[in-house]
Amino acid sequence: MDLTNSYLSYTRGVSAEKIQPETKRPRMESSVHPLLMDHVIEAVFDYAATGNKFCETVRQFRVVCSLWCKIATKKFRDVYGQMYFENDFDRSTARFIEVMQNSDDIPFKSFKFTGGFVLYKPYRGDFSYDRVFEKLLSVCSSAVQELEFSTHNPSDLKFPKLLRGIRFDNLRVLSFKMCVFYDRLQCDMPSLLETFFKVSPQLEKLELTVTTPDGETTEEQLELIETFGDLIVSKLPKTCRHLKLNMPFTNTQLERFGMQNVFLESLNVDFRNSPVSTSSLVTFLESQQHTLRDLQLIECPVRIVRDTLHFPSLVRLRIEGRAILPYFPFKKVFPVLETFEVVFYWIYQEDRWLSNVFGENTYSNTVKQLKICCWVTDSDSQIFQRISKNFPRLNKLQLNVDSFAVLKEIFKIMKGIEELEMSLGLEFWRKSGNEVDSVFTGLPEEYISNKSANFFSCTDMPTTLHEPSLSNMQKLKSLKIVAFQADEVKLTDVTVYYGFLKMKSLKHLTLDVFPVSENAIQSMKKSFNLMILPDRRHRAFCG
Repeated sequence: MDLTNSYLSYTRGVSAEKIQPETKRPRMESSVHPLLMDHVIEAVFDYAATGNKFCETVRQFRVVCSLWCKIATKKFRDVYGQMYFENDFDRSTARFIEVMQNSDDIPFKSFKFTGGFVLYKPYRGDFSYDRVFEKLLSVCSSAVQELEFSTHNPSDLKFPKLLRGIRFDNLRVLSFKMCVFYDRLQCDMPSLLETFFKVSPQLEKLELTVTTPDGETTEEQLELIETFGDLIVSKLPKTCRHLKLNMPFTNTQLERFGMQNVFLESLNVDFRNSPVSTSSLVTFLESQQHTLRDLQLIECPVRIVRDTLHFPSLVRLRIEGRAILPYFPFKKVFPVLETFEVVFYWIYQEDRWLSNVFGENTYSNTVKQLKICCWVTDSDSQIFQRISKNFPRLNKLQLNVDSFAVLKEIFKIMKGIEELEMSLGLEFWRKSGNEVDSVFTGLPEEYISNKSANFFSCTDMPTTLHEPSLSNMQKLKSLKIVAFQADEVKLTDVTVYYGFLKMKSLKHLTLDVFPVSENAIQSMKKSFNLMILPDRRHRAFCG
């Protein structure tokens, strides 16, 4: 009987109800071993690399398999991914090139070249400086994400045209710094920068610095520097979104910049050696006003701004130089500004030098962070009234304090801020009495001097307080205090127990190496997140 007939005879003798449909077995999905999953390998690596075992862990992981090697290389690149070549190309450079030629995954992403690149030992005996430089870049070009090129003019490198055959497909950040010397000029330097522009299709950030040794320039030097300016206003890649310039500019160059289809998100320009006119500068700013989110101006020559300026996306503004702010009507020009920084040079400091700062034009209901990088003294204490009035939503203040009266004004007026960072100046250094503790706590100096150290470990607050103190700032959540020679500034346990520990909202406290006891430190650690700046444990303290 054949198989077909036997099957038919069998089915005729069985009722249809008894025939059960054949159930399919669930298909087994192919599973990946946990030790072959990226996130698991990274977790194992982080555990194994604790302490000082990072480099050894990298070596061990790289020999396991290709996936483990890839993860270890990525970890190494994130931590130690910078190569630094200084002054010369020696035998180690030749060895580095040889090793990188045979590497499928170069573990470096940032390359820095400084100095004149003087070659003491020729590469393989017959290569010039240029060929070594070219070979190095060609081997590593695919891995370079950040490149810093810092040298002088003239340089031992002659930058061959063969460099144009190299592609930096992953280069995102380029820092090109050059000092122009007197003896002779090397005109192919701008050509090198232009070559970098052409071979870097993903360039996003450019930092260009062209200076002279003493700040003075000859006609020949100015001619070379202007060549760099012409290059920036005509050849800057359209992919560039972040630009930092420290070099002289002309009015014509600033006006030409807007003709490019380059739209920046951050701009940092140093105008110290650029005698540009207000109209040219405003034209330059107008070309970028719609996309800028971060603007930094050093020695800005603008004093009165036309109504045409409007930065709808700017969230950070930094003004550096003299203590004179450009007359920007903040509310109109910067409708979404959040961070405002002023950095005033001490060489311009005079009595009441901040009297013209923070006028009515600086009113803004969007500014939340204010940073004042200059010493605020007794004659400048009135600025806090203006700050409180002009920035009603301010919640973070950073400044340098060089006066007890200024500190009292901060406690009295800036009650609503949530973050405060202070640097205490010479006025607080080596004070023999208890004035520092007194101004922070509100306790009279005589009261502090008449009490023993053990008294200040209790929790009862005396009722004899004077003037505003740190306790006024009950909304404060984060506080940072540093000082000149902090171990000699008498900020002691008194301030800890009757200042810091009385702050109900304080969560984060960062302190310099002030002379506070270990018991006071332990008490602070129980109340909030405490950070003592480095070297705290290696100094002597009093209780």
